[in-house]
Amino acid sequence: AGALRRDGHEVSSVSDGESLLVVVRRALAARRPPDLVITDVWMPGRTGLEIVAQLRQESCDVPVS
Repeated sequence: AGALRRDGHEVSSVSDGESLLVVVRRALAARRPPDLVITDVWMPGRTGLEIVAQLRQESCDVPVS
């Protein structure tokens, strides 16, 4: 996150899968979708793979890495 911020990117950091979904959903509702979602495979609450599946189910086409 620090390296991306130093390069001038706006970064939101979260500590678990549920928080990630909340942040992405709020950004989409505000019509400011993220350019990219970077997630760990293993996170508390939900895995990164579960997050990707949920976002796709909600028709969110933001790239995920």
